Amino acid sequence: YEATLKEYEEQERELERQLAALAQEKSFENLRFTERFIWPVQGRLTSKFGWRWIRFPGYRRRVKQFHKGIDISAPTGTPIVAAASGYVLQAGWLDLLGNAVVIVHGWKEGKQYVTFYGHCDEILVNTGDFVQKGDQIATVGCTGRCLGPHLHFTLHINGNPVDPLPYLPK
Repeated sequence: YEATLKEYEEQERELERQLAALAQEKSFENLRFTERFIWPVQGRLTSKFGWRWIRFPGYRRRVKQFHKGIDISAPTGTPIVAAASGYVLQAGWLDLLGNAVVIVHGWKEGKQYVTFYGHCDEILVNTGDFVQKGDQIATVGCTGRCLGPHLHFTLHINGNPVDPLPYLPK
């Protein structure tokens, strides 16, 4: 399990590096982020941002892992919407996140905002699409490394994962 955890963390870092580079390469410098985020799915918050204990399938021992987003449990097929308007940077298979959508929302006060929507059952947008806040982009599923249907939602500011809860309505 330690080798599996190490491999998981390496894959996660590589994915973040690739997407941060892609966001810079595509140069969304003229895209301004002026909105407030909305909840991307209706469901139950099951895992928060930060350290947590997890169990890898096939192993009995639990390990501590830093969770870089939040998990929202919902039935398979539940609509997932864009938390804010922006361009779809990536729509497709992203290893650990399974079927996933990544949206660049733009710049606000010198900071770039990007959201990740992971473990989707069906993706309804394509790379390069512009989506409005509230547009359906996917449905809840359990693809990639996951134990049950849920949305893994991550917010990156300037390429770094941050707790999305303070940015979402109460």
